[in-house]
Amino acid sequence: MEKGDVQPIETVFEFAKIWYGNHLNRNWTKWTIEEAQEIFDHFGLNHPHWDLPKAQSRF
Repeated sequence: MEKGDVQPIETVFEFAKIWYGNHLNRNWTKWTIEEAQEIFDHFGLNHPHWDLPKAQSRF
């Protein structure tokens, strides 16, 4: 089995605060592909595991 992306726990924690931080908000909507990519880029999540489809949908 190929090893996936390994990140420091601090990075994962900070990412999770942004990624899941508004899920309880009544007005929350899924991230657009562009928004998701910006978040991944911000945290240096650039392993092929994080590759997103090139579509105009929500992720």
